[in-house]
Amino acid sequence: MLIQENLVETRRSARYFVAGEINPSVRHVWFVLHGYGQLGEDFLGDCMPLLREGTVLVAPEALSRFYHRSGRGSIGASWMTSEDRLREIDDYLIFLNGIWESIVTQIGTIPELSILGFSQGGATAMRWGCRGEGKPRRIVLWGAGFPEVELEAYRDRLSQMTLLLIQGREDRIVSKSEIEKTVKKLQEIGGGVEQIYHSGGHELRSEVLADIVLK
Repeated sequence: MLIQENLVETRRSARYFVAGEINPSVRHVWFVLHGYGQLGEDFLGDCMPLLREGTVLVAPEALSRFYHRSGRGSIGASWMTSEDRLREIDDYLIFLNGIWESIVTQIGTIPELSILGFSQGGATAMRWGCRGEGKPRRIVLWGAGFPEVELEAYRDRLSQMTLLLIQGREDRIVSKSEIEKTVKKLQEIGGGVEQIYHSGGHELRSEVLADIVLK
């Protein structure tokens, strides 16, 4: 018997969390994208050192939630898996575009956009930054490797933004060699790249978050 894959588009609800008041006085928006197994609200709490007057923090939550252990207990979310990955990427790009369009409408003008992606959220940040409706001034990849994007196709956009790569010296998830490979690729296409190391592991550090606001 022949088995055929079929596809249907379906409406669903997706959530995001906001710190700061969305109004016409907002000049800067941070999209902060959580890592694998995290939730948007919790991650937003970790990113609060980024909040300043005239700034709004937006933490979308990945579309696929799951129990961490044996169908019960704590819950996390994932941006994608290797199964049907291209459609999952398309779905979350549509989701992020929708949030951005809503925020721009509420503000009334186009604010400056920065994106921070932690761990798995780094690949999401890079894909949306290159392919999405928003045009970020900078992308922060924190404890994250580089996703498979066609860099040459996005040379113009990448050349107009700053990329900041942050990694803990004790990070056991993403290797230093992987980060160096990312830097080399970006330098080849003329993008501005800066690296920052902190003394911790695979984690956000509040003092580093506070520093990057000033960059």
